[in-house]
Amino acid sequence: MRYFQRILAGAALALLLAGPAAAHLSQAAPAQESSAEQLANLAEHHAAAGETGLAVLHYERALLLAPGRAELRAGLRQLRHDKGLLRNQPLPERLAGLLGADQWLLLSGAAFALLSLTTLAAGLLGRKRLPWACRCNAALLAAALLPLPAAWLRYQHWQDGVVLAEASLLLSPFAGAEPVGNVKEGELVRPAKEHGGYVLVQAESGGRGWLKQDGFQQITGPVAAKPPAPSPPR
Repeated sequence: MRYFQRILAGAALALLLAGPAAAHLSQAAPAQESSAEQLANLAEHHAAAGETGLAVLHYERALLLAPGRAELRAGLRQLRHDKGLLRNQPLPERLAGLLGADQWLLLSGAAFALLSLTTLAAGLLGRKRLPWACRCNAALLAAALLPLPAAWLRYQHWQDGVVLAEASLLLSPFAGAEPVGNVKEGELVRPAKEHGGYVLVQAESGGRGWLKQDGFQQITGPVAAKPPAPSPPR
């Protein structure tokens, strides 16, 4: 009996972790009005026009809709390489990027469903008739839990923004504040908090500071028609 209680407790944990994540994902998911192919075409158009920020933004949005498209990844990688934006991703991020957040959660949900069925079958028929149930349930529990960190990494990436024009990172969220660094057009930034018309961001290059709210576009937000004018040099 304790065996089944432990299995069901682990399965419940997987469901509790997956549930809130799925709710967040349903709210953050990009609109489906544009296909990945259309977004890829827009990315190529902006890249040819020298609009690196919008090109990266459209590639990122296309990859949210079609994370398995190798040609999209290759196009984005080449663009970032040409513009000096390419960085070495940690292995967990590379693995998480193989699928979308919703696909990782689907794998977790499928494993949880199978775990419930095998646990129920073992309870009804007895462990002696199903000697493989213990190892099978342990494997299914692992399969239900392991995709959750990958889904969380992908969800976090959905919150990232793309810098639309080269700009300065400021020490404080006020006009005329001291610059503490710069971000390149097309660089990814992760918003932390807002104040007035500024957002505190963490840039993928390592810088941290306040950036004008219209200086970047979130991957899951509405796409700007054209980037703002670059900030004057300080």
